Amino acid sequence: PSQTLLGNFFTIDLDVIGLKDLNDVLLNASYGSGLECFSKAVYRSSLPAYSIWTTRWLFRAKAEGIYNIEFTLTTWNETYTLTYPMKVFLPIIAPSVNVTFFVSDYDGESIQRNIMLKLVNPAGITLNLPIGSSGNVSVKIQMGRYEWYAYDGNQTIGKGVVEIFRPENITLRTWLYDFNVVVLSTDGSPLAGVLAILKSLTMNTTKEYVRLSGSTGLIRFSDIINGSYNLKILGWQGELIENTTVTIQKDELYHRVVAEAWVVKVRVLDTDRAPVFNASVYLLDENMTQIKTVETDENGYALLGGLVRGNYSVRVEYSGVVVGYQYFKVPIEGQILEAPCRICRLEVIPVDPWNNPLIGSEVTISFRPTPYTYQTFSGVFKDPEKPISLLLPEGSSCTIRALSGLYEGSSDIVVRRSTRLVLNTSIRMSAVFMPGLTVFFWIFVVYSWRRRIRVFSVEVLKLKSMLSKLEELYRSGEVDAPLYGKLKREYEDRLHKLLEGGSS
Repeated sequence: PSQTLLGNFFTIDLDVIGLKDLNDVLLNASYGSGLECFSKAVYRSSLPAYSIWTTRWLFRAKAEGIYNIEFTLTTWNETYTLTYPMKVFLPIIAPSVNVTFFVSDYDGESIQRNIMLKLVNPAGITLNLPIGSSGNVSVKIQMGRYEWYAYDGNQTIGKGVVEIFRPENITLRTWLYDFNVVVLSTDGSPLAGVLAILKSLTMNTTKEYVRLSGSTGLIRFSDIINGSYNLKILGWQGELIENTTVTIQKDELYHRVVAEAWVVKVRVLDTDRAPVFNASVYLLDENMTQIKTVETDENGYALLGGLVRGNYSVRVEYSGVVVGYQYFKVPIEGQILEAPCRICRLEVIPVDPWNNPLIGSEVTISFRPTPYTYQTFSGVFKDPEKPISLLLPEGSSCTIRALSGLYEGSSDIVVRRSTRLVLNTSIRMSAVFMPGLTVFFWIFVVYSWRRRIRVFSVEVLKLKSMLSKLEELYRSGEVDAPLYGKLKREYEDRLHKLLEGGSS
């Protein structure tokens, strides 16, 4: 070090290189009264030419001031002297405050994590503060002016000066910039899915960034350290679009790339040349290697993206069935490829036995696009002008059923072309037979119940009349007491049993 604090220990490594053979070599050090040396003079009997003799000297600062340490090397007939200046400071005792440090990119948009922050005070004291995954570090530190350095591994990503005089959160901005690449086709349309590789030319360790362009053709590299880079732009098939050197020395720099490519759309059509929604389109190169997969929109369009000059093909699948192939060459006229496919439209109109549309009927279409797949579609028939409609791969086997109140009907067909099916229904026998059976059952139950009640009532009245007559005969003396008691018990038992049976 060139300076140190009072009371600190410091070391000096001294290398002696002989330009010729030396014998009886003595190495010693002299210093001022403000320093103390803990190393002794060193003797060596010989030092061969061009060899290196390294020694380490330990000192301690005892008093403030500027001192010259003189290293002296002597032989029998020669003396060599080297002077080393050292400044000793008094330690400055200042109040300490709690500070939280954040390290960000140049514009403060993103906080850096897993880096090292180093603070150096005017006396040369260094404080190393690792910043982990939390993105900040808190420390209690003396107030004052500090130099700061930020490191990502061995790479310096920023430095500056910070003044600390109160507790606060401090964001230190580095040399990490945002770099943007815009990739366009020859007609100015953005190219999506283009690969960009940014490789450092100035760092000690080679660092490489890889990004893909989005739907707007933008490739954004965030938090890139300033310096020179090799930029490569590659197409979908690995073809080189651009290979250049860029220098990043400011934030939000834009680099524009115009590729010899054409944005191509494909439009999938059914057998009636109507657009097909939600068809899967597979883009293949001339070697039949799949490049990408896209889905068609409600107008039957799918964006294949920017394609370079060459031969391509598309394979169209619908409901898991391959329904069309189309070969084409780029550039293509109008940049829209039409792909007619073996897809048919099935329309269903359910009617009653008198050929009246069955509004509100539930229609279920069960179909097999292949012998190994089975799918079902259901819908409610609401308007004769808008039949139940479904797109199906050509050759699909279908079973169509309609149900509405008393009516039901079904039909089996194989769809080989677009078809409008009038599905005839009939009255369901179960809908007529079951209600009639239910009515007959309840009539029988009511009749049996009423008949039983009628017989029960006659028997009860008869027994009550017999008991009344017995009472009259007993009071008139026509029936003696023993016979009266016996008959009364008999009548009452019969009445009691009859009432119990009726209540159950």
